Amino acid sequence: MFLLSSKCLALLVAAAQALLPTSVALADQYGRKDRLEAYSGSAVVVIVVSAQRLRKLKRWEIAIRDRYPTLRIVRIADVAVGDPPPTYEAVAERLRKRVPEEISVLIDMNRIWAAELDLDTSRPNLLVLDAEGSLRGTVRSRFSPESFAELSRTLDGLRVGP
Repeated sequence: MFLLSSKCLALLVAAAQALLPTSVALADQYGRKDRLEAYSGSAVVVIVVSAQRLRKLKRWEIAIRDRYPTLRIVRIADVAVGDPPPTYEAVAERLRKRVPEEISVLIDMNRIWAAELDLDTSRPNLLVLDAEGSLRGTVRSRFSPESFAELSRTLDGLRVGP
């Protein structure tokens, strides 16, 4: 985990805010389209991770749900280019088999989120957006008590609570 000065972090957050692809519509594993603009009015945690590493989210999901039961979580599966390139249907089918039906995972076939925000999706990227859709903080890490404490400080600063 890297520590940044508050000025440096503020500059990074401001730069990333300008790049947030909130109006981009993505389909989940059931073909339902969604976009972040639909969540304006409430804080959201967007988790962007490689489709192959979605299992790494389980501990994050449990911790977030336990502490912030009403917080919205948007999951985005980043699909890496392969040879042959994967198809939406193949990725969706795999997700339908492995992810509980009530959990929606948006499929980013074009790596829009990873490219726009320069994300390393080999590990979870948690992006905290406030009720106005502004990026308020990021955590780029596997789950640990320290990384969850970092996420909690940001969410508590937004007064997101149980």
